[in-house]
Amino acid sequence: MAQPPIIATPTKDAAGENFPVGSWLLPRHLRRHVAAYYTFARTADDIADSPTLTREEKIAGLAAMDAALDRGGDGRVDPIRASIAETGIGLDECRGLLVAFNRDARNQSCDSWEDLIDYCRYSAHPVGRYLLLIHGENSNTLVPGDALFFSLGTELATDFHETLGCRLDPECGLLWVDDTQQTSVEGVYAAGDLTPQSQLAVVAAAEGAMAAIHIHRSLQDK
Repeated sequence: MAQPPIIATPTKDAAGENFPVGSWLLPRHLRRHVAAYYTFARTADDIADSPTLTREEKIAGLAAMDAALDRGGDGRVDPIRASIAETGIGLDECRGLLVAFNRDARNQSCDSWEDLIDYCRYSAHPVGRYLLLIHGENSNTLVPGDALFFSLGTELATDFHETLGCRLDPECGLLWVDDTQQTSVEGVYAAGDLTPQSQLAVVAAAEGAMAAIHIHRSLQDK
């Protein structure tokens, strides 16, 4: 007899998040796919971070979601399965998130920079990769690269932005960016904690993806 799914009490939905889940700037035909990916990620995150489920229940719940990606029959997973069937995009990105959420369920800490980078490979990276792929980016261009950080933390700790001439947002003192993540200096883009949006990894990943899309487009136009 099949066991009932392990369900965690939802902590929030798209309307209650403290970061933008989607945007009206997204092409209309992509919005339901992004919403399905969000639903999968939010459901799995609620299981991993549940204050009432045991460690074993969290791991079992995440394993059930993984299995449902293949077999279906789980209303929480079926929307992204339908999206994957239609687009061919998202299976690896869903399973990448489950790796990170399993580490959360086991309360595995990052004890080194290498640990943190490896965790981001399964937490933040799949989100950005999904957004790039769903927008039609060629997967052959998704190659590893070095990252450039203006600063780490919640305060600008460098005058690099002044050297470039980037304007600061007068309300928060962070770098001003437009809807494409471009700063006040043409061709200079910023994402993450040094911009005015919520300072969360998933937001930084989405902002980085948005910036990459528009950088790519700007290079194609030249």
